Amino acid sequence: MKKIFPLLFLCVTSLSAQQEGILNRGRNPFPCFDRSGVLIIAFESEQGGIATKRFWNSLEKPGVLLAGVSSYGPVLKKDPEQNIWAAWTQGREEGTQVYIARFENETVNTPLNPSQGLPGNNHSPSLSFGPDGSAWVAWINDRENESLVLVWNQTENNIREIFTLSGFRNSSPKIAVSASGLPWVFWACTLRDQPEIFCSRFDGNAWSQAASLNASGHFPHICPEAALDPYGWPWVVWSEYDGKDYEIAVSFWDGRKWSRGSFLTRDADRTDSQPFICFLQDGTPMVAWIKSGEKNCIAGSLYTNGKWSSEILLAEEWGSNRFPRIAVERERLALVWENLSEGGNAVYYKVFSQDQLSSKISKESRRFLNVTSHEERAASTDVLPYPGLAQDEYLAVGDSITYGVLARTWYPDKGYVPRLERILSGLYGPVKVLNRGIPGEFTWEGLARLEQTIKEDSAKFALIMEGTNDMRTDVPVETSAFNITKMIETCISFGVYPFIGTIIHRSDILWEYGVKERTLLFNTLLRSSVPEYSVPLIDHFQNFDTYPAGYLALFSDGAHPNEDGYQLIAEAWAEAVRCLPRPPVNINICRETNQILFYDEPVNVLTWDPHPDTDPSVSIESYIIFRKKYGHPVTEFAQIAEVSGNTFLYYDRDIQPDDIYEYCFIAQSNDGIKGPASSGVADH
Repeated sequence: MKKIFPLLFLCVTSLSAQQEGILNRGRNPFPCFDRSGVLIIAFESEQGGIATKRFWNSLEKPGVLLAGVSSYGPVLKKDPEQNIWAAWTQGREEGTQVYIARFENETVNTPLNPSQGLPGNNHSPSLSFGPDGSAWVAWINDRENESLVLVWNQTENNIREIFTLSGFRNSSPKIAVSASGLPWVFWACTLRDQPEIFCSRFDGNAWSQAASLNASGHFPHICPEAALDPYGWPWVVWSEYDGKDYEIAVSFWDGRKWSRGSFLTRDADRTDSQPFICFLQDGTPMVAWIKSGEKNCIAGSLYTNGKWSSEILLAEEWGSNRFPRIAVERERLALVWENLSEGGNAVYYKVFSQDQLSSKISKESRRFLNVTSHEERAASTDVLPYPGLAQDEYLAVGDSITYGVLARTWYPDKGYVPRLERILSGLYGPVKVLNRGIPGEFTWEGLARLEQTIKEDSAKFALIMEGTNDMRTDVPVETSAFNITKMIETCISFGVYPFIGTIIHRSDILWEYGVKERTLLFNTLLRSSVPEYSVPLIDHFQNFDTYPAGYLALFSDGAHPNEDGYQLIAEAWAEAVRCLPRPPVNINICRETNQILFYDEPVNVLTWDPHPDTDPSVSIESYIIFRKKYGHPVTEFAQIAEVSGNTFLYYDRDIQPDDIYEYCFIAQSNDGIKGPASSGVADH
């Protein structure tokens, strides 16, 4: 499973052939070709600043350091004279600021500060240029429980406020200046329950009222990207939850109105996210995005003859791939992305021609379009008994904190999973805790793979702790919490009992630059939404926050616990398992006849005993009884009664004499937690 990356690997042939390379280590890359055809890649370096690499044919040329430690999120754009500019976020003691700078003589000039010292965290800059060469910058300013979409113009050197909401509810701004010199701004905004894609247009005097590009706000719409077509009209792509998983949607401006948002993808078993849109030399729109499922790859599609081409495979590397971006220079395209594997975060790139892209379309036609429908599962919010699930197996689902990373090195044998397995085995006999953590995973990726993981492992329980990686992006926190609730529903629909954990602190500089506030809000949302499902919420954040020596004593690096931290997490999971309200045992059903005045009434008499493994500290408030006809699917189990936790007898009179019935039980504790269901027991 291990994959070792060299410090720098280049496999570059002639310009007509494909070029590939790996920059190890780095993250969050952005590409651009300069006027000489040199490929420049800006990225966050391992040391914490922003660096660049330059490539021409088979030669690596010296790069420059754009910004030092505590700088992140580089964006590269060209002005009308083909000069390359960079925009980025840089931390200062009082918050974060947005900067831009132009490349000159293989270095950068004196940076400009569009945010002009505004208080709070200024972040997520987007950069564009008008026909006169004037720079426009859009970004988010979070301060004092307000979230502002701001725009700065280089000519006027002023800041305009486009949109303001309470809380951290604006994200992912993108700016595109039309051929007439008037800018559009697009962003994700949680105005109602879930984020939508909004836009505003400047008419030379004022910005238009924010308008939503999507028809419904019921599901998340995230990760917008925008680009101008050859007519100077904007196209926007985003990732949208369609009720099953995330798909890529697109809309464009035709000079009068926005097209109705339509899905570019429509597969039911893969999550499509983080789209990037660009236009080829001949004006053809192209979109690249991350396709998550059994494998994590980069897919692409071209818009030709009024429709999107079949999906093509642009890159498929072992590990977690993210943030695909494309630069176009005549017939050449440069694709860059971040890859996280056991070798660490690395920047990958590929350079290929438009002809090679067209060839891929013909060779890989319909590669991904094997659309499969989702199975319709139980609509119940209770975890009902599905046959074949291993009662002594637990799935540990999450990111690198689940997988086990210490000091940026992969140590699954030292994480919380083996520690928890030892604790539970000591309590209940042989128990398996299956490590299904994937380093670098986002919540939408975890949601995408959860169903397949459940089907492959058939464990009765799932421990879900996910969201840490979302916090260093600007994907709305509400979306991350939404994804966790969908993971709960997926577990319930397959009879898997979920335990949900809050996420823990960070101990690096990012914690003070917006991640802290996002983490606090995310955990608050979990604390309010998870109880609706009556399953346990384990507050790992609170456990770290109240640790006697302080939470910093529990970390091995900026994001991962040390062994003491993993032990604390394991003990918290174990405590939740120990305090689970367990279903009754020795369930017995006896068919009797109740002789009443005019006829004999059939009655099923149900008796049971409390579970011997129920902890003495757990007070069983009630037993909930479900029933279905024998031989019918699990989805037909319906609640027929709820009796006191001190009752061990129930008469079911609502039965037909010729039918056979099957029953199961759920125990509920006095704190509202419902435990897993018992096995089904029939009355024959």
